[in-house]
Amino acid sequence: MGNKSRSSLLYPSHVTTAFKEESNRRLLRLPSPTRGACQLTQKLYELGARKIVVFDVAAPGCLPAMTNRIAFSSVCEERVNQLVNEYNRLLPQLVEDLKCRLPGTVSILGRVSNSFQNIYQNPSKFGFKYTNIPCCVVDDHGTTPCVPNKTPCQDRNQHIFYDAIHTSEAANAIIANQCFSQSSVCSPINIQQLAAVQGR
Repeated sequence: MGNKSRSSLLYPSHVTTAFKEESNRRLLRLPSPTRGACQLTQKLYELGARKIVVFDVAAPGCLPAMTNRIAFSSVCEERVNQLVNEYNRLLPQLVEDLKCRLPGTVSILGRVSNSFQNIYQNPSKFGFKYTNIPCCVVDDHGTTPCVPNKTPCQDRNQHIFYDAIHTSEAANAIIANQCFSQSSVCSPINIQQLAAVQGR
């Protein structure tokens, strides 16, 4: 990406070098859950990326592979969900630090976890009938990938999950549309607004 693709800053132009150095020092103190995200965004920046969206992690304990493991139900395994809670908690500060650590970037946070949880807890509101039953045929009480050469469900739009670990196209479309045009998922601006930001 060239200079024309670089977006303008979201932080004030008078940010000092000292403040940037403090941001870098804070990065070194970040707990390990977010270091992978830090390294990835740094690499993308070095390759020319200036508009960055960082997504949190939706509840893995609500996947059919988890909920159907012990009992065939839609009750999420909260012990599994807790594994990503710390990462999601630290992510907003990481996104904020990007503005100072990577000059010229516009970074936004995508809270897909909130959107997914809203869909999972209120399936009928979004047109879904099945929460823990995948669209495709799976073995072992609905915890495995799709069984080859088996016909999937007739109406995929009624299922939150396509298989035991992947959300369906219908669920993904809802989350993507919310992040693209609304501020409830992606903030401080949505992806449509991010795309319109002009580089300097």
